[in-house]
Amino acid sequence: MEGIVISSGAIYKLPEIPQNYNKIYMVADERTYAVAGELCEKVLREAGMFSHKCIIEGDTVLPNAQTLGTIIINANDPASKPDIFAYSPLPDLILAVAQAPSTQRAYR
Repeated sequence: MEGIVISSGAIYKLPEIPQNYNKIYMVADERTYAVAGELCEKVLREAGMFSHKCIIEGDTVLPNAQTLGTIIINANDPASKPDIFAYSPLPDLILAVAQAPSTQRAYR
């Protein structure tokens, strides 16, 4: 873990935290993506650090094998060309955009 920032405007500090990473793969559920993921994506794109994203569908996303499988299957960058000597299609970092359990209850 590179760091934790809890503050107003923390999303705008995203490029400062995962230093030395150029290809960030973002994972979020539909609700969290709408609330914070879109802005995270914009900030990372502007910093040249965004690779691609996986938006997990459904009202309830469980931490189970199916969810993990979805994240792993989509980890390869679809825009990359497979060349093991030039470029890895895998991300440098996986960023999970999530909400705290207390805020999840507020949305239900």
